[in-house]
Amino acid sequence: MEIYRHPETGLLMSGAGIIPTAEPCVAVTGTSVITAAAPDAARAGMDVLRLGGNAFDAAMAACLVESVVLPMKLGLAGDLVALVKVKGEPARALLSIGGGPEALANGAQLTVTGACSVGSPGAPQGYMEIAKLGRLSMDVLAKPAIELARSGTPWAPIAVQLTHETEDLLRKYNDEIGYLPGGKLPKVGDTLHLPGLAKVIEEFVDKGADLFAGEIGNALLDKVRRGGGFLTRNDLKPQPAQWLDLESVDLGNGVTLMATPYPTHGHFLLQAAQQVAAGVRTTDAYRATMKNPAPASGGTSVITCADSEGNVVVLVPSNSFPQYGAAVVVEEYDLILGNRPGRGFDLNAEPGHPNAPRPGRIPQTTLHAWMLEAPDGLFFGASPGGRNQMPWNLQTVSGLLEGNRDLADIVNRPRWGLTPKREIQVEEGYELAVSGEFKTIPRLTLRSVNQILSLPHDSTLHSAAADPRTGALALSENA
Repeated sequence: MEIYRHPETGLLMSGAGIIPTAEPCVAVTGTSVITAAAPDAARAGMDVLRLGGNAFDAAMAACLVESVVLPMKLGLAGDLVALVKVKGEPARALLSIGGGPEALANGAQLTVTGACSVGSPGAPQGYMEIAKLGRLSMDVLAKPAIELARSGTPWAPIAVQLTHETEDLLRKYNDEIGYLPGGKLPKVGDTLHLPGLAKVIEEFVDKGADLFAGEIGNALLDKVRRGGGFLTRNDLKPQPAQWLDLESVDLGNGVTLMATPYPTHGHFLLQAAQQVAAGVRTTDAYRATMKNPAPASGGTSVITCADSEGNVVVLVPSNSFPQYGAAVVVEEYDLILGNRPGRGFDLNAEPGHPNAPRPGRIPQTTLHAWMLEAPDGLFFGASPGGRNQMPWNLQTVSGLLEGNRDLADIVNRPRWGLTPKREIQVEEGYELAVSGEFKTIPRLTLRSVNQILSLPHDSTLHSAAADPRTGALALSENA
C-alpha cells in the first residue's frame, strides 16, 4: 500500500485515509488515573484531581477542554452517555440524548446534515448530572477550557483531518467560521482560536442545563432557521437526563459484563461478548449480532477516570456524524451543532420502526460504555467510532476474557474495523491478516480511541491505557 505525506496537512496518508504517527502506548498506574482523547484534556483532569477534586470533577474538566481541542467531535450542543460508579454503590448508566424535533409531527423531514438535521441538545443536562457528583465548583472545572478557547490551542492532526473531510459541507452551510480561518483549511500546528466558544462555556457555568434559554439559544435558532431548519424554542428546553440500571450478562468463570442499556449499543455488546466467551471469533460474533449495522456516526470522544476513593466514570460525549455533527456552526459562538440522524434515526425506516424519526424519540445510539467484573478486579472502558464502537469495545473485552491484564497490549494490539461500506479491514499483524479474507491496512492506522481502566481487588493502585492511534493519553497520580 502506498503511503505518502499530504502536502497541506503534513499527515501521513494512504488509500485507507489518515495514518497517525502513532507509537505504542504504555499503561500507567497510580491511586488516581485518567484518560482522554486529547492530551490537554487528560492534563486538565489530572490538575483538577490535584486540586482535591474527585473523578467526576476531573472528567468534567477534561470533557470541557476536549470540547475546545476537538469541538467537531463533542460539545455542549451534542449528547452524552456515561457509565458511573460511586464508591460503594452499584454502577449506573446516564443517558442524556436529545430527541427528535417537535416539527416532525407536522411533516418536517430530517436530512443527514445541514439545518434540517439539527435536534435537541442533550449534553448540558448530562454534564450537570456528572458535575453534581463532584465537589468543586463549575467555574473551577471550566476555567482551563475557557482559557484555552481564548488563548488558542494547536490544531491536532485528527482535527485537521476531520476538517479537510468536511470542508465542502462547512462551506455550504456557513459563512466565515473559525474552523476555516481566513477561509482556508488549517494545518497541523496552526492555532485554533475559539473566543465565541469561551462565551458558551462561561454561559454554561452560569446557567447549567438552561444554557440555551437565552441569547445563545436565540442565535442557535436563528442560524437553523436561516438554513431552512425547523428547530423551535421548545426543542431547546432541557429534558431530564435518565439514570438507568446497567444491563449485564454472565460470561462464566466468575466474569460478568455490564454495559449501558438499550437504546445504546451496550445491549449488542453483551450479545456479541456471550458468543466470544463461547469461542466465536470477534468478527463472526459482530456479524451475527449486528445484522443491520449502525449509521456512519463517528463524531464522538471518550474520557475515563478513577480516583483514590474508588469513584469511576466513563464519559462518551458526541456531536454525531463522522466529522462535524450537522456541519452547521453558530458563527458568533463557534458552536458546532449535532445532527439527529447521526445519532440513530433511519431516514428510510417505516413509520412504526423504533429508529424512524419522531418528535421526542431517542433511537438506538452507537454510544455505549462497559464494565467487566472478574475475580481479580473491575475493568471499565469505551471507544468512539460510530459503527466501530461496538467492534472495538468487543475486541477490548475479548482481550480481557483471554486473561490478558496488560492494558497497553490490549489497546496496542492490531485491530479490525469497518469501512464506510461496512466491509471488514484488519491492521497488519492481526491474526486474520494473513488469511487474505479481509483487506489489510498498516498497523495503528484505524481511528479507534479505546480507553480502559483497571481496579484490581488486591491493590489500591489503578491502571489505565489509552489507544495511541489518534493521540489519546493516560495519566496517573499517587496520593
